[in-house]
Amino acid sequence: LLPSAFTPNGDGINDVLDVFDRRSTQEFTIQIFNRWGELLFESNDINERWDGTYKGKLVNPGQYVYRVSGVFTNGFEFDESGSIAVMR
Repeated sequence: LLPSAFTPNGDGINDVLDVFDRRSTQEFTIQIFNRWGELLFESNDINERWDGTYKGKLVNPGQYVYRVSGVFTNGFEFDESGSIAVMR
């Protein structure tokens, strides 16, 4: 559902964390955490994207943990977690 990395550096390419296959998802939750487990971003709107900021400031490059869950339009439920690299 998510790419393995993105580059929020203002160049207009991969500046936000985007979810794959938004059209076939009817329920959705995403959470992004830093390495200490602090919640940096959360949304129930599949069209809302993380821009690599926390409290208005860009996060440091590195690995962040995500958790996504929801239901596809065919009724299949998903709940997965993994890591995403923020690169500059």
